[in-house]
Amino acid sequence: MARTLYEWYKQDETHTAPTYIARAVFSYFLVGNLQEASRSLDVFIQQLVQDNPALVTQEVQSASADIRVFPSLPLLNFLSLLRLAVQTGGADVFRNLKSHYASQLRDVQAWDDVRL
Repeated sequence: MARTLYEWYKQDETHTAPTYIARAVFSYFLVGNLQEASRSLDVFIQQLVQDNPALVTQEVQSASADIRVFPSLPLLNFLSLLRLAVQTGGADVFRNLKSHYASQLRDVQAWDDVRL
């Protein structure tokens, strides 16, 4: 699914990447398939980085997780951090994420009311 979404995304602007992969991530979250949500996000991000070598990224590592941060794609960061929140089951973490990314979430109307 991630590969198909990526092919579809390639016909659009770079900044729209999160809206494409979110279709898979949110769908898998809703059916409780965290493994496929995570795998889809990883496959999409890997292809995005490979096809866009000029895209600025930063690696953030901790004892429990490694995340690639995209300064120019905050909603992709939101999805990566949301994955961690869903894995840990932390409702407070989700509320903090939603608050932190509130302005970006409002820009994508379908995401403004995310209730996972």
